[in-house]
Amino acid sequence: MDGTSTKRQIRTGFLIAVITLAALSVAMFSTMTGRKHLDSAMENKNSSILAMGNLLHSLDEVESVQDAFMLAADSNALFARTRAVRDVQSRLDELQSTDVTMYRQLNTSITDTIHALDAELSLYTKSGMQSVTQSGMPVRLLQQRQQSHDLANALISTVKAEMQSLRIQSSRNTVTLYILQIAIILLALGVLIWSVILMRSELRERQQKENQLRDINAYVESLLENIPAMIFIKDARDLRFVRINKAGESLLGISREEFVGKSDHDFFPPDQVEFFINKDREVLAQDKVVEIPEETIDTRNHGQRWLHTLKVPVMNVDKKPLLLLGISMDITTQKLAEQRIKALNVELEQKAKQLKVSNSELETFCYSVSHDLRAPLRTIEGFAQLLEENQRSSLDADSLRYLNTIRRSSKQMSQLIDDLLAYSKMGRQTITTEKLDMNLLAARATEIAAFGRNPRPEIIIDDLPNITGDETMISSVWLNLIDNAIKYSAKNIMPRIHISARSDDHTITYCVQDNGVGFDMQQYDKLFDVFQRLHSEREFTGTGLGLAIVERIISRHGGRVWAEGTPQQGATFYFSLSTEPAHAFS
Repeated sequence: MDGTSTKRQIRTGFLIAVITLAALSVAMFSTMTGRKHLDSAMENKNSSILAMGNLLHSLDEVESVQDAFMLAADSNALFARTRAVRDVQSRLDELQSTDVTMYRQLNTSITDTIHALDAELSLYTKSGMQSVTQSGMPVRLLQQRQQSHDLANALISTVKAEMQSLRIQSSRNTVTLYILQIAIILLALGVLIWSVILMRSELRERQQKENQLRDINAYVESLLENIPAMIFIKDARDLRFVRINKAGESLLGISREEFVGKSDHDFFPPDQVEFFINKDREVLAQDKVVEIPEETIDTRNHGQRWLHTLKVPVMNVDKKPLLLLGISMDITTQKLAEQRIKALNVELEQKAKQLKVSNSELETFCYSVSHDLRAPLRTIEGFAQLLEENQRSSLDADSLRYLNTIRRSSKQMSQLIDDLLAYSKMGRQTITTEKLDMNLLAARATEIAAFGRNPRPEIIIDDLPNITGDETMISSVWLNLIDNAIKYSAKNIMPRIHISARSDDHTITYCVQDNGVGFDMQQYDKLFDVFQRLHSEREFTGTGLGLAIVERIISRHGGRVWAEGTPQQGATFYFSLSTEPAHAFS
C-alpha cells in the first residue's frame, strides 16, 4: 500500500471522527434540553401535589370550625370559618396556577362541599341543630366530603405515577448524557492524540499538519468550553490541575488562572480532599472508568453542591497513567427535588392514614346511628299498635288518625333507614361478575314490582341482550326502575310500560319507558341525588333513594344512567353497560 493511499485513509478516518464528534454534540444538546423539560415537569407535579394537600387541609378546617360553631355557638369559630372558606378559594387558585386540569377536576367537588356546608350553616342559623340532624345534611356532607377526598387521592395517585415515569425518563436521559459526554471527550482526546502521531509521521507535511492540528485543537477547545458539565484534567503524578473548562469555573467560582497548577488541598475542606484523592488513585491504579453517583463539593459562589462525577484514566503509549479526566454534572436541583418528593410522600402517607381512620370512624358512626334508630322506632310502632288495639273503643276518630299517622311515619322512617344502609352497602360491596340473562332478571323484577297492583299495568319486554355483571346489583337496578315506572304511571287509566335495549359498538343500552306523570327536565339535576324527590309524599310514596342506588350500581359497573321526561307524558330511564367490563368494574 503506497503512502498516498495511507494518507487518504488517515484523512478519511479523521473526517469520520470529526463528523461523529459533531453528531454526538448535537445529540448531547438535545438530551440536555429534554432533561431540562423533565425537571421542570417534575417540579410542576410537586407543586400540584402540595397544592392539593393544602386544599384538602383547608377544606377540613372549614368543616372543623363550622362543627365547633354549631356545637358551641362560638362567634369566634364563625369568623374562623369565614377565613377558612377564603383559604379554600385561595388554595383552589393556587392549584389552578399549577395544574389547570387537576383544578377543573377538583373545583366542582370542592365547591359543592362548600355549598353543602353553607346550606347546613344556614339551616342551623334558622332552625337549630335538631333541624340540621333531621334534614339528613350531615350524611350528605359526609358523602360529599368522601367524594372530594377520593377524587383528590385518585388525582394524587395519578400525579405520583406520572412523576415516577418522569423520574425514570430523567434517569435515562442522565445516563445517556454521561455516555455522550464520555464518548465526546474520549473521541476528542483520540482525535488529539491521533493528530500528534500524524504530525510526527509526516515531517514533510509539517506545516499542513500543524495547521490541521491547530484547527482540531480549536474545535476541541470550543467543544470542551461549551459542554455544560464541569470538565477538569489532572496530571497523574501529583494530581495537580492542568485544565478546567468554563462550566467548571462558573460552578466552583474559581478562575482557571488560579486553578491550574494547584491541587484539591488548595481549595476544599480536608474531608472532601481525602475523598477526591482516594477516588483519583483508584481510577489511575485500576485503569478503568469510575462513576461517583453522588458527592458534595464546597463552592465559593453557590455554597455546597451535589455532583455526579465520572473519572477516566488517560494512559500514554506505554500504558502508564498520563492524565486523569473528570466530568462532573451538577445534580443539586435534582437532589433537592428528590428530598422534597420524599418529604411530600411522607406527608401524603400520613394524611392517607388519617383519612382511612376517619372513614372507618364514619362507617362505624353511620352503622351505629342506623342501628340505634331502629330500637325507638320499634318501640313507637309497638306501643302505637297496642294503644290502638286495646283502647280503640275509647278513642275518638282524631285519636285513631293520630295513631295511624304515628305508625305510618315509623314505617316510613324504618324504610328510610333500610334504604340508607342499602345505599351505603352498594358503595362497599364487592362486585361478583358473571354472565347475566337480562330477560330473566327483568321478568323477575316485573313480577315483584307488579304484584298486587290494581290496575295491573301492561308491561312489554323486548328481547334483551345478555351482559356481564353482579346479579344481585343488576337485579336491584331492574326492580327500582320498573317499580318506579309502575308507581308513577298508576294514575293513568291504561298504564303501559315498555322495556327494550339497543347495542352500539361495545355498549348495550337498556330502556324502561312509561306513560306516567313524567317530570320537568329543568329539575333533572335532582333526579339521581339522595333524598331528592320531584313529587310530594302525598302524591307518591318513597324515600328518594331508589334512583340514587341505581346510579351508584351502574357507576360501579363502569356504565352510566340518564333519563328523559315530559310532565304528564311519561318518562324514559336508560342505563348503559360495556360489553367489555373487565376494565370497568370498581
